[in-house]
Amino acid sequence: MTTQSPSVQFNITTAATASVFKGYRFEFSDRDVNIEVQASSWSGKESVRINGELVSDKRALTDVTSEHLITRKHHSYRVVLRITNILTGNVECKLYRDDLLIGAQRKAVIEKPYTSLPSVVKITAAAAWTLACALWVTSILPL
Repeated sequence: MTTQSPSVQFNITTAATASVFKGYRFEFSDRDVNIEVQASSWSGKESVRINGELVSDKRALTDVTSEHLITRKHHSYRVVLRITNILTGNVECKLYRDDLLIGAQRKAVIEKPYTSLPSVVKITAAAAWTLACALWVTSILPL
């Protein structure tokens, strides 16, 4: 015996964006509810807005996965952010309504690693920064 899940009408209003400096931005639309999720790649600050109103925010600096639980118009929404690849900065955002997955988007800071000049520049800058921090921590570089 098979059971069928109810049909879900879901629209993604805008494609996800990701930037080293501006962070991640995901947008979803569920009927007349517009959900916007933002996450900083520097500070770990995450915020969820429904119809422009801030409904949840927190910092997730050490976790690979974080959740935001929101109740709106007799529905419970759950937003799950998960880092799927730390090297490319790939983040997945899933939206659940009443425990039913109604949308998912992925976005990476580096979409095609090692193949474009901006990617090479980002990787080189990150490697240089990491090396400088490692040398400073081990006191080889002066302050």
